[in-house]
Amino acid sequence: MRASLLVILLAIIPAVSLLATGCDRNERQTVDEVVESSAELQGERLVASGGRVELTLEEVERAVQRVRLVAQRNPDGTLPKGEADWIRQAPAQINLVRNLVHFQIVRHEAAERGLEVTPEDEIAFLKSQDNFSRYLPLFEEDADSETVDKLKRELQSFDLTIADVRHLVHDVILNDKLTEVLAEDFSDDQLWALYESARDEAELIVAQLHNTPTSSELDEAVRRLDAEIRAHYRDNRDRFMTPASTRVTLLSADKALDQQSLEPILQQAAERLGTDEDPVEIAADLDLALRTNAHI
Repeated sequence: MRASLLVILLAIIPAVSLLATGCDRNERQTVDEVVESSAELQGERLVASGGRVELTLEEVERAVQRVRLVAQRNPDGTLPKGEADWIRQAPAQINLVRNLVHFQIVRHEAAERGLEVTPEDEIAFLKSQDNFSRYLPLFEEDADSETVDKLKRELQSFDLTIADVRHLVHDVILNDKLTEVLAEDFSDDQLWALYESARDEAELIVAQLHNTPTSSELDEAVRRLDAEIRAHYRDNRDRFMTPASTRVTLLSADKALDQQSLEPILQQAAERLGTDEDPVEIAADLDLALRTNAHI
C-alpha cells in the first residue's frame, strides 16, 4: 500500500516543499515568488534570484535550446514548422523559468542529502521514457558507432551536446529520488490528505456560443447517438482531459508490526478479498484499519 501512496505523492508534492529543509526561513520562497522577484533585479543578465537560487539569462537561453530534445519530430527527425518558435512566446518562457527554478531547488536539496545519479540510473530512465529513448545509444558503451555519430550530428545541428541530454535526464531522476526521500516524512494518512487536497479543485470555463443546438436537441442527439459517442471516446481517449478514476476500499495494518508479522495478515486479507468477502468483516477479524470510498 505504501508503494501506491508514494506514486500518488510524486504528483502532488510541490517544489516549494523542498525549501523547507536545509535553508534559513528568509530563503524559503516559492517558485512563483522567485520568478516574480526577477522584475526587481538590477543586473541585466540575472533573470531570477531568491535564497539559494540564481538563474541567469544564459541558463534560460540554454534551456530554450534543450527544449528541442523532447519536442515532437517529423518522421525524418526534423522539427515541425513553427515548433522552434513557440518556446519564444511569453507564456512558454514564464513556465520555462519556473521549471528551471524548480530544478535548481531540487539539485541543491539533492546535493545536501547526498543523492546522486549513476550510469545505471541514466540507462534505466532512458529506456523508460519514449521522448528520451532515442538518445539511449549515447549512453551505452556497446552502441553502434554509426548511430552514435548520427545522434551527435543531430545534437550539433541544434547547438547541443550529450551534456545537454544528461542535464535534462539528471533533472528528472533527481526530482524522483528526492520525492522518494521526502515521502518517508509523511504517514499514509497525510499522503491521502495531500492527494485529496490537491484534487479538491475544479476549473470553470465560460464561453458564449452562437447558432448552437438547444439543450433539448443535444439531449436527443446524445440518446440517439449513444453508441457512436461511446465508440468515439473509446477510440480517442488521449484527446479527452478527464482522467480515469475509481473508488477503492483500503485495508491497512498497525505500523508497529514487523515485516514477519505483517505479511501473513495482509496475505490472508488479500485472499479473502479475492472471494468477495465483506471488507468490514475482514477488517474486524484481522484487526485492520478500514477506509472506504478512497478516490484514486
